[in-house]
Amino acid sequence: MKKIISTVILALALTSCSEPKATHDEWQERHDRECASRITKFNYDGHSYLLYKDGAHGRGICHDANCECREEF
Repeated sequence: MKKIISTVILALALTSCSEPKATHDEWQERHDRECASRITKFNYDGHSYLLYKDGAHGRGICHDANCECREEF
């Protein structure tokens, strides 16, 4: 009897913990949000830059392609 109850409880625990499968659009939206949350835009010396973060420290900086200095050309 204990074996049957244990099996039923285990089966319920395993099936109730599974997350429903996301569609591709839902996955893409979640992935885009996660990536965007790691990018910070900042200004320095009249230019716009993007700081790419990974963990507690910045991992890369690049000049923003939409910086106002590009409009001068």
